[in-house]
Amino acid sequence: MLKEFEVSSTEAAFFAEWPWLPNVGPGANASALPNLKTLTLHHTPFKWSSPILRNLHVLNLRALPITHLPLDRILFILSNNPELKSVSLHFQGVLAPVLPLSTVTLPHVTTFSLGGHPLLSQLLESLILPNLDSLTLDIEARDPIEDIVSGLLTRSNRPPIQHLSLAYGLMPNVANFYYGPGGIVITWNTLLAELPLLKSLHIGGTSVEPLLSALGPPEDDPNNTGPSTLNNSNNANTPAWVCPNLESIAMKSCHAHGEGVQRLVQMVEARNPQGGQLALSLNGITPVRLTRLELHDCAALGEDIMNWLDQRIADVVCVDPSYER
Repeated sequence: MLKEFEVSSTEAAFFAEWPWLPNVGPGANASALPNLKTLTLHHTPFKWSSPILRNLHVLNLRALPITHLPLDRILFILSNNPELKSVSLHFQGVLAPVLPLSTVTLPHVTTFSLGGHPLLSQLLESLILPNLDSLTLDIEARDPIEDIVSGLLTRSNRPPIQHLSLAYGLMPNVANFYYGPGGIVITWNTLLAELPLLKSLHIGGTSVEPLLSALGPPEDDPNNTGPSTLNNSNNANTPAWVCPNLESIAMKSCHAHGEGVQRLVQMVEARNPQGGQLALSLNGITPVRLTRLELHDCAALGEDIMNWLDQRIADVVCVDPSYER
């Protein structure tokens, strides 16, 4: 009758295999837990081929640091659960695939979270998630992360993603994530233009200026020409808002240079005009007002700017960088 099973440890301990877990071996079979639909194993040893890892709806796995699975075996776990709706995987140790990776479609997944080793980006490239609503990536990527996300969106026929989180859980280990001067995303306009339904954006370890420029008033960003084709094909050269449904922005350890604070003010002024007025409509699109803004270890704003933000956004959280505290 068991439907939900969890064994979690906050810290990783170096356990040997636990024989009491339903694993492949004498007496173990796929029908041992016929009604199990939700499984959570955090820092708990398990076998990739265990019958406990089959026919699930919710799967949360955080492997032990000493666990090093080939990528194709992690993909095997997902392929054995075609009815999955929510997935959270974190593997610090991942080996190159032994068998060629095949494409796996998970038609019911709405929430997908992936974190850990850089090779996990190849796992994402093998997935099709047509109904994805929330995507969280905390991979120590070696390639431009926007290419990985864009590829997933294309393969999945533009799923209705409303929440996107990139490297937010990795911070403050920023140094382990950078692969270039642009931070985790090089071309924000290209990526955000593919997410017209996005409501919540969480970002860690990137430059503030390019991100805020992309989210700000289109006429202020000379590179902002791509999204217009999504709104009005007859005015391909007319700038347009990206993510017009965006309500919440959270940034962590995002370094701000000379114009970072100025870009923040411009973005908020454009999306949340004073007095509750609507933002400027472009190509028939008017962005909704921001309701929440979080800045953790990004920039020291000062009391005057904080007061200004509080007048325009209902919920503002700002934690100054450690060197300013």
